[in-house]
Amino acid sequence: MMKLLKANLARLFANGIFRIAVVGSAFMGVFCAVYGHRLLVVVAAPENAYSLDHYFFTFSNVIAFGVAAFCSFFISSEYGAGTLRNKITAGCTRAEIYLSNLLSNLVAGCVLYTAYLIMSFCTGRPLIGKFSFFTKYQIFIWVISIYMVMAAVSAISTCIAMLVSSKVISISMSVIAVVAGFCAGIFLLDKLTDVYLWMEGMEKTREIVLFLADFLPGSQLMEFFALDRRIGNLNPCIIVSGAVFFIALTTVIGLLRFRKKELQ
Repeated sequence: MMKLLKANLARLFANGIFRIAVVGSAFMGVFCAVYGHRLLVVVAAPENAYSLDHYFFTFSNVIAFGVAAFCSFFISSEYGAGTLRNKITAGCTRAEIYLSNLLSNLVAGCVLYTAYLIMSFCTGRPLIGKFSFFTKYQIFIWVISIYMVMAAVSAISTCIAMLVSSKVISISMSVIAVVAGFCAGIFLLDKLTDVYLWMEGMEKTREIVLFLADFLPGSQLMEFFALDRRIGNLNPCIIVSGAVFFIALTTVIGLLRFRKKELQ
């Protein structure tokens, strides 16, 4: 499996589309900082009202789109080139093939998000200012949480790409899955702004909505998108648990189905 992983990583970092995706992620980091700076200029907010904290994560959801699309593209390319059949002919097990592809996509997702974070910080620090509203511990934990969400998106996209031979269909399904997650997040956050939900006797329903907002991939990123309004819990334990759950679930499903899939 280590040979498969090394080969996959070498192919990943030599991939022109991946390099473009990294540049695109870095650009979104710059755009995030410029966007935050522009808002501060427009609303003429005092320095202590907003800081880099509020805009550091704003467009993490856009990176999730890139992660989903690239992961599906990267895996689907093996179907078109006949690489998967060649690996099996060479004696690699289907589990080794699946897991090596999954790990490669996890690396890809982390690299894309890292490019975004670096440029968001390097551009945001001079334009917006320092972290001053949330604690450094909160920022660190939330960064780790989003890395886990990106890993979940990578795992979901890997599962889809390994089971769907068509490159176009697998990419489309992965992007649609991310969109569905965002729509669920928008719905849940909208519920949290409903005055009715905060009335007496709605405690149980409110707890369920808060839990789902932190647990479901996509809805977590929408919470970070609305960080300046701080809607939801943003509970890192629930966010990480949700990410681990979806990584494990899609991996198990993917392994079981891929073992039975007929490769053409």
